Amino acid sequence: MRASVLLVIAGLLCVAGYLLTLDHGPETVEPGRKNVEHAAPADDAETKPQLYCIFFGYGRQPRLEFLFNVDRDDRLRFRQLYLIEINGSQRSVDAKQPPFPEWTFDTTDNPSRLRSEIKVFDNTAAGFHMETITIEIYGYQPETAARQEFEAGLKNIHYQNLPGQCTNVQVRRH
Repeated sequence: MRASVLLVIAGLLCVAGYLLTLDHGPETVEPGRKNVEHAAPADDAETKPQLYCIFFGYGRQPRLEFLFNVDRDDRLRFRQLYLIEINGSQRSVDAKQPPFPEWTFDTTDNPSRLRSEIKVFDNTAAGFHMETITIEIYGYQPETAARQEFEAGLKNIHYQNLPGQCTNVQVRRH
């Protein structure tokens, strides 16, 4: 009996909450007060492309993830937003801050290649060295607006050569 009373009260509260959220038509305005429309904020974000790449280690376990903004303003630019290293159950996220690392894009061959340099920490006096990293993407066409997956490969001494795939996606960004 007591449980059914609690259920009825909870149901009534839900119905009352729902009724409060309904639009009850135009509001009346008191004399001397202005009727202010509460418009939704303008959505000035437009849809722009991003390239998401994931590379796999032994046994097709995810090993590395990259996310790039693809800007087509005056020339094609790939700006790295983050790199995630996955080692078993450990994830290391290297989120980039502006200015984002830029990668060069070479389409003179198939596969197309994205190239940059990464800082690899080591036991030298400097504590690190710079190393070239290349992402090869088979059949990638940056002009494509539709979501598409592409076979990819990572070429790098530090991370080794890893198979993977890249996906172009459209996102809202300012």
